[in-house]
Amino acid sequence: MKKLLGYMIYCYILLLPIAFVEPSPSDFLFIIIIILAFEQRIFFNVRKFLNNKIVFRGILGFLALNLISILRAENIFASIKYSVITIYLMMVAVVIFLYEPKKVFNRPLGLRGEGHETNDSKYMLIFNAYVVGSTVSAVLGIMGYIGIMPRWLTYDPYRTQGLFKDPNVFGPFLVPTIVILIDDLKKKKVIRSKTYVHILLLCVNALGILLSFSRSAWACALLAVAAYFFFNIKKENLLKVLYGGIGLAVLMGLVWIILPDGDFKSFIAERANLQLYDSERFSVQRVGLEQGFDKLIGYGPGQYEKVVEKVIGFEHSAHSLYVRTMLESGSLSLILFLIAIGNIIIRLYKAEKYSKRRLVVNYSVVFSIMISFMVNSIVIDTIHWRHFWIFIGISLSMLWDAREKVKKVKKTSEVKVIAGESLSRGLEDMRTRRVIRGKDNLVAIKSKEERSINEREIEESLRVLESVLKEELGELDELDDSYSLRGGLR
Repeated sequence: MKKLLGYMIYCYILLLPIAFVEPSPSDFLFIIIIILAFEQRIFFNVRKFLNNKIVFRGILGFLALNLISILRAENIFASIKYSVITIYLMMVAVVIFLYEPKKVFNRPLGLRGEGHETNDSKYMLIFNAYVVGSTVSAVLGIMGYIGIMPRWLTYDPYRTQGLFKDPNVFGPFLVPTIVILIDDLKKKKVIRSKTYVHILLLCVNALGILLSFSRSAWACALLAVAAYFFFNIKKENLLKVLYGGIGLAVLMGLVWIILPDGDFKSFIAERANLQLYDSERFSVQRVGLEQGFDKLIGYGPGQYEKVVEKVIGFEHSAHSLYVRTMLESGSLSLILFLIAIGNIIIRLYKAEKYSKRRLVVNYSVVFSIMISFMVNSIVIDTIHWRHFWIFIGISLSMLWDAREKVKKVKKTSEVKVIAGESLSRGLEDMRTRRVIRGKDNLVAIKSKEERSINEREIEESLRVLESVLKEELGELDELDDSYSLRGGLR
């Protein structure tokens, strides 16, 4: 059954890019995943929850305040529907976090696990599915851009969206794949193929991000890659990175020069600057902040547009996770949510810096992705992004599999606790080894003491016998004082 659950999770992530209808195919598939998860009792792993107290207390507090704020909602039905979607996505993160595959996973997918202890096959499964789904989505977006089914795959003549509703979701969805593929260039664990395949996949996803013409996607891609290299610049060849950056800049410059002057070039130049609607968006967000700033409990989930309409006279979306959360469920709810996500990001940073355990991908990969999500959330409401919650689950799972780092400071040992059960097992093994060594040392010391006591007793006996002989034979001239029973002639 674990294999079946693994297949279902793989298919769920693979179907994420089909998001032009609600509920999407992946949402229906999650019903099967939940049933299998309960059948395997994965939700009863209490230790994993206890070792992430700050995260789960923050998220549960955030959820509780959301549910309480429903009582203040003008449209209670819409508010309940919004909260149910939030709970569903939290369940997605929990399933990803708690799922543990067998040691060797599905051979048809080429995902042979490298160890149950660190769930390597789990990460191969999830990251492989994400890269494949993202690449297919990028290819569909590019197809629409060149004129193949543009009605379904493009937002307008200049922006592609694949099977998403909005280019501003399509573009950021491809960003994690860029970082995953860069990290996997040498390891070849997520995509078991030649380097040129990784480069091809990188180019396809990068082109998809470019053609979405989502400024937030561009910024988050640059931020995620920069954060990744911040950690790994010592491991990577700096000259290669520099040459790659220069080559990309030169290529983009040549493309810009070759492009004929016209509407398309004007559109690119326009997208690189602030738009007229940006000032309107920021002013509406200011209204949202003013309405929610002093509220410990907000106006109810999903009520942002209605509340703002009463003030400005027309509906306007929040375009910010933080502004929406503050108005709908209150400032305390936002603080609890930021504490939970901030705790994950800080622990990922520590895991990358201190942990000796290396997983399928580096901790810096998910750190970079989470940072890009949180920055993107400033200008986009990401609370109902399925892939956002999937990476929360992946982050918690990777932290659970992290190892401790022992740092010696002035003849003392300070243990850097990164996460969960693996640390307990490591410390238990360490204690066992110390006890065994201690017993061996005691046996050796005892044997040495016994030999020493025997030697002293023999020495004393010889000394007594020697003194007796000297007294009895002292008058004989033949007995030389230099003679000793203990050593013959000295």
